[in-house]
Amino acid sequence: MTKHPFPTLCFLELGEQTVVLARVRLGPKRREVEELREVWLGDPGNALAAIREFVPAGGKPGSVVLLRPRLRSIVRASSDQSMRVTDAAAVRRLLSHRFDHAGASAAWAWCASDSGGPPAIGQIWLLDVLLAPGCAETFGQLARWGVAPLHSQSARLALAGALAGTVGALPSAVPLLLCDISETRTDLLVITAGGVQNVVTVAAGLGTVADALQAALKLRLRGTAVRLLHGPDYDFTGLGAKIMQPLANRLKPALASLRQRPATLVCQGLCDGQAWPAATLAAALGLQPFGLDVAAWAEARHLVFSRGIQSDRIPPAWLGLLGAVAAFDPVHPEAAAPWQARFNDVPGSANRETA
Repeated sequence: MTKHPFPTLCFLELGEQTVVLARVRLGPKRREVEELREVWLGDPGNALAAIREFVPAGGKPGSVVLLRPRLRSIVRASSDQSMRVTDAAAVRRLLSHRFDHAGASAAWAWCASDSGGPPAIGQIWLLDVLLAPGCAETFGQLARWGVAPLHSQSARLALAGALAGTVGALPSAVPLLLCDISETRTDLLVITAGGVQNVVTVAAGLGTVADALQAALKLRLRGTAVRLLHGPDYDFTGLGAKIMQPLANRLKPALASLRQRPATLVCQGLCDGQAWPAATLAAALGLQPFGLDVAAWAEARHLVFSRGIQSDRIPPAWLGLLGAVAAFDPVHPEAAAPWQARFNDVPGSANRETA
């Protein structure tokens, strides 16, 4: 049996509002998720304490980091772009043209939109971009926490791939809608068994929900609304529909413009550890929240959960993180896997593409 240096490893997904942490024991035949936790970043002391429980001390690379921070963008290639943008130099030119200075110094990860592998010439690709100065801010934050990434990869592409694989196992061929929600925008990804079929961006996000909550409760400070959204104590029964409606109203025209009408919804970035936001937004959009037997999904990927983890309470938004756990090869950690696209030219990246 081949030994490897990672009997236990931390997988960390850093979002705009929260960080999701997983401590995983990497056995020879299966991976056991020993602990799984979401922490709101709005309480810096609590976040740091939680991260230090998971991340090994000493500053040595020992965490797989998935990123979806602020100042990000996602691009799906046109047919013309799939022929012209085929290497790192072409990607850099595209980013500089599309995002000016923020794109010229951006980090990026890409994959084929249907298979999640490296895109071939003429193959439609997905490009996940960490724009300046958000990229530097993100890795500065990781350094202050003492997190030294083994490698850094796209959280959004990992989740898209996990959902594409899941949709492919369902009896219905109806697409799924992934809403990736940030403070000021929402990216809508239409996903089928054939990968990501469409990407549409709407200029409304979590801030729209926070503004609605602040108005509904007549709160003096907007930050209080954000804290209530991410806290487990407030009962949003009856109020949830009212505060989600403004965001739904902004998303509906984009949803109506899609060639393929989705049937189910997955939300990422909207208080993912709580069930009510995704369910309420889905209802407002006339969709069903995506449901999944996570335990069965995990078992098929040789993942098990410790007794303290209730798999029926794991949201679909965390499938990207769990998919990264399943795909990681501890014997050959530098090996690439479908949909596990790594960011180039950032700390911890093995994918340092050059022109």
